[in-house]
Amino acid sequence: TQIDNYFKMLLQYYLIAAFIRNEGQLRELNWTMGLSMVVVGIRYCYGKFLLGEHRFEGATGDRNEMAMAMVMAWPLLFMLGLTTKVMWKRVIAWASLVPLMLSIVFCLSRGGMLGLIAVVGYVLYRLHHKRWLWVVGICGGLIGLANLPSTAPLNAISLVRRSPFISLADLRKLSTERTRQMLLFDPQKHAAQHDAISAARFLEETGLPARAREMIFRVFTHAVFNDDATLSASEMLASLHFHFLGNPEGMLFDVLEEPASDALFAPMERYLRALDVEIRTGTAATQITRDRGDRVRVATSSGETLEATGLVLAQHVRGVRELVHASPDLASDGSFAKAIDELGEGASYVVWRLFLDRPLDETRKPYVRVADLGSLDAISLHDRFEGESRRYALRTGGAVVQLQAFGVPESRTDRELRDELLSTLRVLYPETKGAKILHDELVRRHDCPAFAPGSYVARPRVATPYGNIALAGDYVKLPFPSALMERAAASGFLAANLLLDRWDVRGESLYTIPSRGFVSGLIGR
Repeated sequence: TQIDNYFKMLLQYYLIAAFIRNEGQLRELNWTMGLSMVVVGIRYCYGKFLLGEHRFEGATGDRNEMAMAMVMAWPLLFMLGLTTKVMWKRVIAWASLVPLMLSIVFCLSRGGMLGLIAVVGYVLYRLHHKRWLWVVGICGGLIGLANLPSTAPLNAISLVRRSPFISLADLRKLSTERTRQMLLFDPQKHAAQHDAISAARFLEETGLPARAREMIFRVFTHAVFNDDATLSASEMLASLHFHFLGNPEGMLFDVLEEPASDALFAPMERYLRALDVEIRTGTAATQITRDRGDRVRVATSSGETLEATGLVLAQHVRGVRELVHASPDLASDGSFAKAIDELGEGASYVVWRLFLDRPLDETRKPYVRVADLGSLDAISLHDRFEGESRRYALRTGGAVVQLQAFGVPESRTDRELRDELLSTLRVLYPETKGAKILHDELVRRHDCPAFAPGSYVARPRVATPYGNIALAGDYVKLPFPSALMERAAASGFLAANLLLDRWDVRGESLYTIPSRGFVSGLIGR
């Protein structure tokens, strides 16, 4: 807890005051603290620049805490290098500043970057090196612009600067009001103001050309598996905030090194069974009944009836809707039953995995998003990051390519989609034109929620009127911005916490991105 942390800090201060008796011991302490952070900095630089790691965040698991610890170590080593009389110690102190600075800059911590600029600037000011102060300030600004493009608002500036689909003339035509609303994101205000209109209408009113809207914003509308014409503007703005403007890591992906069934679900199943959790697959819940006490009964397709004191309905839209329809006890509250009944499903999505007989160009990125080229939305080269696919590529000399299409109309047949997706792939990656498809698997699903204009108010929350029954899923209304998978996971934690609280058991804490937009936070609106 926070009290424990404060107690530990006070204990550290007490020990320092009790045992540090002279300047020599104080210098030794500074060397120890400074070099300990240098070890972390060297490990970060080694992983970042040689191994290609992106997630090393020090002992605390938080890049901001790691960066701030390095910021505090920087002036210690700087002054040691300035004052020590032994040459080799001076060289070590000065050289140690390099991995610290690189780690602070490249770990994408805004607080760390600002702290570094402030510390360096203050040191130079006190040393009366005002010329160097200007040099450091200019270099710091340039480094920040070059290496922090994922931090708002620099990411938005970088996107506009690099986009060939937006000219200066287009920027002059940009709607000031719509731009302000994107930057001043507030989940509650935007739900009330923009839920009634479609994302397509909102984007049209920005004043951007149609091609620019397609190239820039399609990724944010299709991130929730909906077309912009049928997607609420408030949900599109939430997706834009979660993936881009409010989240410096929203466009990065953590991927499993093996298939999810082997690397995630199988170990999770073993862990739960070791805790005496009973897992039933292939068995459907057909009806839920409640008694006047605190018991819930679940009838199953196997003919059994299971009893529990708490229940989480963690289903997709169609599943929870059918179960509520079949359970009169869950329809006793008219507003809840209506909210479930009005839940809609988005358009279909298609995932097509191709096992080819030859490799792709080595310069191809493992994952790219595609816009304005028909149905294709994403291309993944699985043999570049997944163990099973990599072993296939090594064994056959081929490649494993996955094509994804979101928001697919029901009128499109699988054959039409295969032909179009393959044709687009061959245009984008010409080396696949002569490749043979040794095996392929196509999955088409229609189980993602719709976020139609006007649907936000009635969307159900995690808590239900029935106390010991909670909802979890990618359709649930949450108090903070979230994407689909993240919404399903977060609502699961909230549902578990809701039930645990009934039994006086402390739940799990959830950490999320800032709920309001960058500019909104600055001006206090």
